[in-house]
Amino acid sequence: MGLSHAVHWWQEWQMRVLVLGSLFVYISLYFAYSVRMSPKLRKLRFLVWSAYVGGDALAIYALATLFNRQRQRSACGQGGGSSDLEVLWAPVLLIHLGGQTTLNAYSLEDNELWKRHAMTLVSQAKEMASTSGMLWVAVALYVFCNWWAGERQLLNAAVLLFVVGIIKFSYKPWSLKRASFNNMLASAAMLMERRVEKEGRIGWCWRWCTTYFMDIISPDKMDEFFSLTKSYPQEPSAAAAGAEGELGVDHIEKVEESDWRNVEVRDVTSLGEFVRSARWHHDRAEKSEKIKERFVFTPVSFLYKMFVNVPRPYSDRLQELKFFLLFSHSDSYKLLQECIYSTFLILYTKRRVTLTLLGVCLQLSLPFLTLTSVVLFAKSHKGGYDVNDVWVTYMLFCFTAMHEFFPFVPFYRVFRANWHEMVSQGSLMSFCACQEVTGRFIWPYHLREYVIKHWHVKQEPAARDITDRVRKHVKDGWNSYIYGPISYRGFNNLRGQWTLNKYKHKMDTTGHVSDLASSLMAPFDESVLMWHVATDLCYCKDKPMLTAAAAAAAAGGGDEGSCAIKTRQHNAYLSMKISKYMAYLLFIHPEMLPATTSQPSWRKSDNKGGVPVTKAQGIAQRVIEEDILPPPKQGDSKFSHLLIHAKKIAEALGALGADDRWQVIDGVWVEMLCFSAARCSGYLHARSLGDGGEFLNYVWLLWSAMGLETLADKIIMTEPPGDEERRKEQEEEEEAIREKERKESAARASARPEIYIDHIITEEISS
Repeated sequence: MGLSHAVHWWQEWQMRVLVLGSLFVYISLYFAYSVRMSPKLRKLRFLVWSAYVGGDALAIYALATLFNRQRQRSACGQGGGSSDLEVLWAPVLLIHLGGQTTLNAYSLEDNELWKRHAMTLVSQAKEMASTSGMLWVAVALYVFCNWWAGERQLLNAAVLLFVVGIIKFSYKPWSLKRASFNNMLASAAMLMERRVEKEGRIGWCWRWCTTYFMDIISPDKMDEFFSLTKSYPQEPSAAAAGAEGELGVDHIEKVEESDWRNVEVRDVTSLGEFVRSARWHHDRAEKSEKIKERFVFTPVSFLYKMFVNVPRPYSDRLQELKFFLLFSHSDSYKLLQECIYSTFLILYTKRRVTLTLLGVCLQLSLPFLTLTSVVLFAKSHKGGYDVNDVWVTYMLFCFTAMHEFFPFVPFYRVFRANWHEMVSQGSLMSFCACQEVTGRFIWPYHLREYVIKHWHVKQEPAARDITDRVRKHVKDGWNSYIYGPISYRGFNNLRGQWTLNKYKHKMDTTGHVSDLASSLMAPFDESVLMWHVATDLCYCKDKPMLTAAAAAAAAGGGDEGSCAIKTRQHNAYLSMKISKYMAYLLFIHPEMLPATTSQPSWRKSDNKGGVPVTKAQGIAQRVIEEDILPPPKQGDSKFSHLLIHAKKIAEALGALGADDRWQVIDGVWVEMLCFSAARCSGYLHARSLGDGGEFLNYVWLLWSAMGLETLADKIIMTEPPGDEERRKEQEEEEEAIREKERKESAARASARPEIYIDHIITEEISS
């Protein structure tokens, strides 16, 4: 009796449950993008994925069920009544199939499926009778046209919703195509060519109506769009530079420092010219005031070329460098955030469709069309309809209309946040422990990996501090390391060597220079692992001293000693954060590290018959906690040998003073971080945004914006320079170094008379 009653209830309420469930999923997905962007809500992304995949399936199943119910009722002669209201639900389900503007694709691969959605949209209506070939737009229209027997006002309300549904369903393949990598590549190529092909008036109007409004702005007109500059004196050319003297320094100095931002970027065709111009812009930017803009503008052409791995000419890179140097540290950090956030919207939402002239007009019309349908339904005659069906229809119509007003309601801004500042943190010990614990209860490997990734990774708000440190490293490189093409290429390949060279004179006395240098020559994943363990060792030893010094500095005030202690603490803090982040990348996202990086050693030992995780964990604990160096034994894995080398690195660092030790560790980690970011492809950076992004995105964009090479720039490099060209580059660099030394000597000489006069005045006063 109970089962038959449940079956009868389901037959009566099946359609209502399906459409209300589809409505709930549809409304929920509107706010799901906030979950995707927040690392703190990483655990809920499985629900977002389930809703994204299941939402379409639920709407399609509801539409198919509606089709079958109406066909059965028509065959039995039971049309009219509440079945007419069910027909009104067809356009609402079509709207649900169109998807959300804030969640167009869950992954980059979804954008490449735009052809499938386009085929669904334009399928032939004659195939409608077969369930496998159903076109859901045609099904909805077919259901409505064949079984509608209601009054005219309900007909008008349904027609308006059909217009909305067809528009939103048409949005999906269009927006997926515009966000696909092939389309982005075509847009980037068009912007790079900087030409407008001849086209008819109709084609010109269509292009302007369907082009993302940020694509319309040419990269050349970036400054004019901002109204930052009015006139552009010509940047010193190579010919003029050669006529004036060595490297054009005399000519460059003639440009006033206050006018550096007005210098027009000329065409640069060689790496040597690019380096000279970039050094000149860096030098002038340090001596001038920064522009403070309330609105931070993201150059879309910069994003296209970066994330689709398009090689950029030197002139474009110099233009982007000049633009980036206009902003202060805080504003440039906001610019990086805006770049990442804009890229997320371009790739994973319908931004490139809704922010076109045609898209804006359609978006403005949709709320009023849905609101009109609600009014028409409210004024219509509802006698003879089931009360439950009337309430379900009210809910469908009202929530659909309310949803279309969301972008225009002030509370919507509460859910709009800037890109997060979190840096993922992991450590060798925690990963080993997680492998051991989860392996006991979760045997499927991929499920175990998911649990470790989303439940055992911590987040720290350290993005701004580390980004500032990376920017300082790049500025120091332009000021003290890069003088020409040779040193420019060398700086892009550093992974700790520059830092060790700075402190080589102090480490020569300890006799551990070879251990540190050899650790940087190992494969990158092994270097990261060894320095990660060594950093933990040093921090465990220095933690009591750092804590006591911090308390003393807080009580002592702001004297010189307390400033040194704060600097040491800051270096230790940044070193630990970067170390744990690199360990996180090595374990969770090894594909984002340089191509030589293989599967981490401790993961190999868990799956391929090496040393068990428990033994590896025991070795790590003995090295870190008991401060002993276990000798390698027969059968020990490569992981054990890496721990031994890590202990040697820690001993070499321990021979230095506390301040020098943490400056070395900090410098090595910053170089390794930059080395990793520059060698990660734009596609991987773009794919990571779908999972909330990685801090490596910040470093990668900053590295490129400040004039250094990314993976795409390295791939399109021409063949290595010949002996004659290399000799010429070497001479230019040596001349640049001598010129810098002459300037420093002149500055010291000009300062000596002032010091001498002050000394004489002091003596006369004392006498």
